[in-house]
Formats: sequence, C-alpha cells, structure tokens
Amino acid sequence: MKRRLFVLPLAVAALATLVAAQAIAHPHAEALEASQVEATSVMVSSSGVLIGERTAITTGFDLDAGRSIHVRAKNGGGVKVKAHGTVREVAGSKFMVLDLAHRVNARPMPLSEAEPLVGDVVFLLLRDRGSPEGYELAEVKVTMVSRSRLELSRSGYLPWGTPVVDADGALMGLSAGSSVARIGALLDVRRDRPRSVDALPHMGLRIGGAWGSNLSSFLFQYDFGVVLWDRLALVGRVGLGGVGNGTRRVAGFDYGTLELGKATETEIFGGHGGFEARYRVLLTEDFPAYLELAAGFHMGMLSKKLKVEGETVASADDLTYALSVGADIKVWGAMIGYRFMPELLGHNISNTHQFTVGFTLF
Repeated sequence: MKRRLFVLPLAVAALATLVAAQAIAHPHAEALEASQVEATSVMVSSSGVLIGERTAITTGFDLDAGRSIHVRAKNGGGVKVKAHGTVREVAGSKFMVLDLAHRVNARPMPLSEAEPLVGDVVFLLLRDRGSPEGYELAEVKVTMVSRSRLELSRSGYLPWGTPVVDADGALMGLSAGSSVARIGALLDVRRDRPRSVDALPHMGLRIGGAWGSNLSSFLFQYDFGVVLWDRLALVGRVGLGGVGNGTRRVAGFDYGTLELGKATETEIFGGHGGFEARYRVLLTEDFPAYLELAAGFHMGMLSKKLKVEGETVASADDLTYALSVGADIKVWGAMIGYRFMPELLGHNISNTHQFTVGFTLF
C-alpha cells in the first residue's frame, strides 16, 4: 500500500510534465513563432507578425517619416527586405502596417473571421526566457468586446504587440497595453495616420584648419540647429579662427615696396559664423553611418596685423564672406568634414579649403 502511495505522486508529476511539454509544443505556438518578423531602422527595432505574403503588423514603431524600414524573419533568418510603413491608430494606440517589397522567410498567420464573444477562450504568445522554447502560450478568456478592441481575463499589463489567437489558431489582434486591438480595426485604412515628422535638435563641436593661398589657420566651431525627417539638417555655425605666418598680400593693407617673405607676416584672428543646409544619405542599414552633403553661407569679422621682422606696422578690421560647399562623413556621433569656399563667390577671401573633425548629436 505504501509503495502505491509513493508511485502515485511520481505518476502525477510525470503527467504534469508531459502536459506542460505538450502546451509548449502547441501548434498555435509553433505557428505564431513561425510568423514572427523583426522590423528595423537606424538604432530602432520592433517585433511584428506576418499576416500576408508581403504584409506585416508591428507596434511601438512610429518612425520619423524620413527613415527607411527593413524587415526580416525573426527565427528563420534570411535577408532583410525594404518595407513601406503606414501608421494606424486603434483604441488610442499606434500600430504600423508594413508593406514588404519581397517575401521573407516567415509563415503568414491566418486571420480570424469569427466574431468574438465574451467567455471565448483565446491564447497569448508571451515571451518567457526561462522556458526551453523561449515563450509561453497562455490560455485566457475574453471579458469585453467592442468594434476595435478586446479585454481579456489576464490581469495586468501585456507586453506591447503580443499576438492573440482564437481556438482555431487564427490571429485576432495585437495587445496594446492592457487591452487588445482587433485585427479588423488594424486593417481598416480609415484609421491611417501620417508618419511623424521629428524635429530633432542638432548640436556639434568641430576643430580643424583651413588652407588657402599660403595662409594656414586653425578654427574652433560650434554647430546648432534642427534635423527634419532624419534627412535635412538646418544648421547655424559660430566659431573662432586665426591665421599666422601668412606671406600673401591681404586686402586692407598698403604693402608699398615691402617684399613678402619670412620677415613679413600677416596675422589674422577673428570670429566667424554662417548657415548651412545639409542633406544626409544613409550609407548602411546596420548602423548609423551617413554622408551629409552641405551648402551654405560663411562670414567672419577679421582683425588683421601686418608685421615686419616681428613689429606691427599696420592693422585693419575687415568683413569677409563667401558661399561654401562640402560634405561630412558621420559614424555614430563622430564626424569628419570638408568645406570649400571659392574666391569667385566671396569677398576678401581666397580659395579656401577647410577640414574639421568632431562629434555631433543627431
């Protein structure tokens, strides 16, 4: 009798383990896992569900309208494909419907067509790093039904974008916090919203030098402005610069019969500023590496001294200005840049080449 009592708990434990294993290997869970995709942009990613050969839905992914989006299967691997995103608002929450340029290595989920009722049993696919499969299939009941959302018997906050399927394994919707956005509402084009246009602050510091017609200079510069659509930057520039040991004639002085040489120096120091428009091109989708094409206006107020054998013989203050063109290469926050200011498009300036290094924010 005692042996039977000892065997019974072991049998119950074995049965419970078998049931748990079957629950993890539930076909609904396998289908949901096979439908998972990952949508990415620069420094942003989000999980989603494939609902058609070239259509996926994700949430928490309202990207700046200028950013490109790529999608790939989350578990099946494969290459990334480009996607066009449309924002849809359901029950006060924003989702993104993604139209893929090509197929990905994932299996689309069938969509539920049945009208849900209070008391219906549904399933949630929840991430569970402690389980062997990495997820848990939770069984819950519908407690409230409206045209756009459902409420479930599971209390508390649901991870954003958690898929919800019916008893047949068809997708009913995605969670939006404490409720579920229904799939019919998610596919309703009347709920389309424009993608946001972010106006991000742009700040940066640069140091470098400028060379032109035997004049070499150093410069320190601060950039400030805004970035629109993650593409166009409107930037102001202010800084300090100086020129020493120049042996070129500079406007503002009467050199007379002086012969330019080592004994004759032109020293220039002053402030400069300007304005630029920069258009950025993303060089790779895997990390933020940009080419920024720049065009703008540069001006400065210069204090100039003419020295002969170290003694100042003349001084003058002068305004200089010119148009500038160039480019920056940015990787993460680091930057290297080049600008050219042509003499023909300026005043009191020779053909000048400017090189800088530094860092920027956005």
